[in-house]
Amino acid sequence: KSLTLNRDTLMLTETSEYVMIIARWGHILGASTWLGISLTYALVIAPIRLSHQSQEELFKTINIRYKEIVDLSVIVIFISGLIMTFDRLTGLPPPTTWTILLGSKVMLAILMVYLIWNTRRYGPIKSSNFIMNRIGRIFGYNATIILGVVIFLLASWMRTVLEVGV
Repeated sequence: KSLTLNRDTLMLTETSEYVMIIARWGHILGASTWLGISLTYALVIAPIRLSHQSQEELFKTINIRYKEIVDLSVIVIFISGLIMTFDRLTGLPPPTTWTILLGSKVMLAILMVYLIWNTRRYGPIKSSNFIMNRIGRIFGYNATIILGVVIFLLASWMRTVLEVGV
């Protein structure tokens, strides 16, 4: 059989490739921004805030900016993830392992969004009990760091599965 490509087919292919490149870059930038700013917040801003409580107005401004960046990152990740998933699932069927990893990645991302939403709504767990305070910090914003790293590892594993064809 011979393959015939007309100008419209070629243009559509090029357009979809550009969309996929933009989606991949958006996904990587959104995810790395979210994880990076969460690390910065947890390792730099939060400890400084504890020792400079007189600067509460400054930290309120930082929190607002942090929230805006995280929200934008989540939107970019969501839209680009939908585009990439749709593209992958409408082509050749991906390996079962890839599909399981994708499901795990999506579930962890939903958990991250829920933890952030819950912490924003109710605040971190505060207790006079040292252990409860630690649990509150672990399951608050700090959990997003751990989950974010796991999601990055799952994404890398997904790429390997596609390359190897497992």
